[in-house]
Amino acid sequence: MVESICGNGAGPLEENAQSAPSLDLSVVILSYNVRAYLALAIRTALQATRSLAAEIIVVDNASQDGSADMVAADFPEVRLIRSDRNLGFSGGNNLGIRVARGRYVLLLNPDVIVHPRAFEALVAYLDAHPSAGAAGGRVVNPDGTTDRGARRGFPSPSAAFYRMVGLSFIFPKSRRFARYNMTYHDDGQECEVDAVSGCFMAVRREVVERIGLLDENFFMYGEDLDWSFRIRSAGWTIGYVPSAEIVHFRGESTRSIARLRQLYLFHRAMHVFVRKHIAPARIPLLVWLIEFGIVARGAAITVWRVLLAAVVPIVDVTVLTAGFVLALFARTQTGWSIPPFSIQQWFTIWMVFVASGLLGAAATGLYVRNRLDLGRAAVAAATGAVASIIMIFLVRTINFSRIVTLVTWVLGGGGMLLWRWLVSRVSQPPRAGWLVLGCGEKAQRFLSSLSFSEDRYHVLGLVRSEDDPIDCTAVAGFPVVGSASDLPILLRSLRVDDLIVAKEKYHYHELLDLVRRGGRYPGRVRIVADDEVPFGPTTSPDNRFMDLNLQKRTWFLQ
Repeated sequence: MVESICGNGAGPLEENAQSAPSLDLSVVILSYNVRAYLALAIRTALQATRSLAAEIIVVDNASQDGSADMVAADFPEVRLIRSDRNLGFSGGNNLGIRVARGRYVLLLNPDVIVHPRAFEALVAYLDAHPSAGAAGGRVVNPDGTTDRGARRGFPSPSAAFYRMVGLSFIFPKSRRFARYNMTYHDDGQECEVDAVSGCFMAVRREVVERIGLLDENFFMYGEDLDWSFRIRSAGWTIGYVPSAEIVHFRGESTRSIARLRQLYLFHRAMHVFVRKHIAPARIPLLVWLIEFGIVARGAAITVWRVLLAAVVPIVDVTVLTAGFVLALFARTQTGWSIPPFSIQQWFTIWMVFVASGLLGAAATGLYVRNRLDLGRAAVAAATGAVASIIMIFLVRTINFSRIVTLVTWVLGGGGMLLWRWLVSRVSQPPRAGWLVLGCGEKAQRFLSSLSFSEDRYHVLGLVRSEDDPIDCTAVAGFPVVGSASDLPILLRSLRVDDLIVAKEKYHYHELLDLVRRGGRYPGRVRIVADDEVPFGPTTSPDNRFMDLNLQKRTWFLQ
């Protein structure tokens, strides 16, 4: 079923949803420009609802990547609601909550993998605990660790202070100091908490009818904390159920939103929460100090991010300046006299070179995407050279030497390429060994499309799954080195960095087990996305994967 919705999602439950619930569970997935991840989330959610009377409602928040069309075409059993504009997390989810018909409403992020028994565990917990108004499960990060935000205490002034000064990290088992993330509870311990994460949160229907929908004053961030606070204030408890488990590709659902806007929305949500729930019960001075702390924290993070973002442009400006100075020096060695320009004219000439280079970088997206990309750096330098030559010869007051201009860009542009190449060589990760799981058509298409550099990737072989024919010995020229039952031995003996899952059908709990197990090999489980994006000479194969990082690998400027 496909519906189009205009306007916001605030308001009471629809009439058909207010009647006696006909289902156990309504899963509401809010999507915004995460097509590949959304398909994965829906597939795992469908597997997890097989033993339940359940429905899946996907609300598309005005995505521009074809997410809604994909859902309509590939998942006809899913109820699809298209919003004509981005309503934010609260507004978008409210659209789905209003039409939900289940006894429980579960909010689920689009960038997750759901364990096949996760929904059953939450429903069973809420059935067994009538006083529980909501419950959340264990949220696993792609590196196999547990997301601390899966269960939380309310951000009281003292809890915030302990966390800010680091006491919660020094004393993680202290009920006083570690109250915010409740790390004094074991990750596998079922317990009552103050709040759970909105990426995986089941709420009792009666609770929604009593306390209302998500507060749309929270556009993004903080809405789950606000809802939890209202649930607890209404006399209900909230449970943490570790047997209900998902893997969350944290940040993928917000990747299309500018980082500074994310930062603003996060701190705005903190301000709204303080004003709504903390200020009425606190003295004005304390409230002012809390709000000052929120503003100061946001300002400090903003300044730090701006400084980090400025590092690469500053290096480019330095290199271009050095190229300009060296070009002048080299020209004077041939008997050429430096023109008697004023300081203002010299500054203008220098600014023309620098501004042309920075504008060329901006035009190619060099500072937005991979800042070490040699191809974009070369185009940026060429664009800057053309722009500066035109400017210098059009403006009479700064008419300048053609030779100096040319040498400046040879040295400066070459320097932009050279320092990137050096940093890339120093910080480049070791060659990754790939083991491909699957011998079907998907593996054939994937391996046949490989046209990227062999410097970073090496296919060690393929592994037959239970669904593949036993007589399969090679795919696209790559040998089959074993079956799925041999996988633990192969991972260790072949020193596999990346396990590439290229199967049409696979059991997601097996991937969850790999994530949960961690260990040295493999470093990542990489799921080949369903969307076919052919590789080319300048196309990174990384665009084709959804990664479960079993080891954290951070490379300079990557």
